[in-house]
Amino acid sequence: MKNINSIPGRTAPPSLYLILILMLTVLLPQGRGLAEIIDLSSEELQQTATEIVTGTVAAIYTRHSNEGDWEYIRYLAEIRVDQVEKSRRSGQADNCMTAPLYVRYWQRRWVGSSPQPPSTSGHRSLPAEGRRYRFYLSNRAFDGFSRQNMSGGYNVLLPNGFEKLEDVRSASMTLDGLKNQ
Repeated sequence: MKNINSIPGRTAPPSLYLILILMLTVLLPQGRGLAEIIDLSSEELQQTATEIVTGTVAAIYTRHSNEGDWEYIRYLAEIRVDQVEKSRRSGQADNCMTAPLYVRYWQRRWVGSSPQPPSTSGHRSLPAEGRRYRFYLSNRAFDGFSRQNMSGGYNVLLPNGFEKLEDVRSASMTLDGLKNQ
């Protein structure tokens, strides 16, 4: 019987290959089926949004729930609207969009014991209280995840319907500082 280690071109014993394969199997991250939704481009956000507003986040309210193997955090942000940039209400600034405006968004994480199915974890780059943002909103239309937004509320487009803006106060303070130099 021929020794397998003496085969021409063989550089390592087969047991070393077996150990290497086992190490890679154990050390490499196990695929959990994650399939995130890619960010929408500026053009896609503009086209998909039924309303676009800028404003300051006055408050953020949260609700935690478990649905099957998912743990959800649902957010409701209270916005002091500065400007309505787009509205499908015949080009007029909507009275509903004068302060306060409430917008909805969410995140979730897999808590099941089985491997996570391909899906999204929700919104990214979440807003913070006291900061200014441009909000790309969906009202009774596709919100980037589903067409089940028929309640009349405003959903933030998934996954990246928030655009952080410079705070008006800090921008004017910067300009004042430049004038004084």
